[in-house]
Amino acid sequence: MTRHLVAWRLASFYGAVFAAVGVVLPFWPVWLEARGLTRAEIGALLAASMVARILAAPLVARVADRTGERKRLIVVLIALSFGCWSLFPLAQGFWVLLAISIAAQGCSAAAMPLFEDMTLGAVRAHALEYGRVRLAGSVTFLVAASAGGLWLTGRPSGDVLGLMIGGSGLMLGTALLLPDLRATQRLTLNLVGGLRAILGRRGFQRLFLASGLIQASHMVYYGFATIHWRAAGLSDGLIGFLWAEGVIAEIALFWYGAPLLRRVPPAGLIAIGGGAGALRWLGTGLTTDPAALVALQALHGVSFGATHLGAMHYLKDRAPAGLSATAQGLHSALPAGILGGLTMLAAGPLFGALGPGAFQAMTAMALGGALVAWALLRTRDR
Repeated sequence: MTRHLVAWRLASFYGAVFAAVGVVLPFWPVWLEARGLTRAEIGALLAASMVARILAAPLVARVADRTGERKRLIVVLIALSFGCWSLFPLAQGFWVLLAISIAAQGCSAAAMPLFEDMTLGAVRAHALEYGRVRLAGSVTFLVAASAGGLWLTGRPSGDVLGLMIGGSGLMLGTALLLPDLRATQRLTLNLVGGLRAILGRRGFQRLFLASGLIQASHMVYYGFATIHWRAAGLSDGLIGFLWAEGVIAEIALFWYGAPLLRRVPPAGLIAIGGGAGALRWLGTGLTTDPAALVALQALHGVSFGATHLGAMHYLKDRAPAGLSATAQGLHSALPAGILGGLTMLAAGPLFGALGPGAFQAMTAMALGGALVAWALLRTRDR
């Protein structure tokens, strides 16, 4: 398979994944609220996929490192996720919704570390630029969030679910088209030895903590920004634009990621992402003025984009041979699963008690991540 065909197939899956995310993140809480769930229950449902990663992602990653398989595992997980999303129209009550959410989002969440590892392997083998492959997801997120907001304006909240089921089906179709790229080295350590080889390094400890704090600081935004902005009188069209607008800066960052990484090390990018996140959440908690929000949303390209790009390149450069999927699985489980899940779980009660003041708590989190990333810059593991 040619280099360009590999890049396009990888980019297509990124595009499908983030087209679905472009609907889920802004509008899934609205659907849940329309079903009569409280804000605490909404937070629990949104945290479900992150908590599921804690066990699922490292275990699936271990299978991938043992067998060298990537594509088949991804297809099975995405197919299971699609089947679970299709059950939502029949679901009634919080506990049934919670169980289906854990299964649907947990399967897709467990597939992503394998796909990221597949992509980073292709970056090494085919001399691809990770950022330029990954930006396909940012573009489709931009289109889906904008178009979704415009399409849903004036429509019942229940229409959100149809978009999400369709997005999950698109993910399955593009997963079937992925190249069957396999790791050249297999895992020789047992589960405990593999985990120790990653977690025993101070650099990975600091990476997971820095990345986790910064990405977890987005949880109030992911869960309750749409509800907050709607209550302030903003239209669904404007809200969809705000979600999408910040991704424009993210696209630019991914496009110029390779030249940027020649000047700034991966840990430096993570530190910059944390600083941008702290500034962003401070402003978001203080104002709902559309002009100010447009400026603040542009920081998403740095608060999320720079942090993610830095973390992926740190893992690509530093993961031990034969343990690349395990490293990705742990990055998914610990920062996103534990820190992200617990923060999302707390986001509902926090937003219910403090309203926009909940964003201020996220400011401290992002700043803490920036400080840990600064320490990561000086870390030298053997």
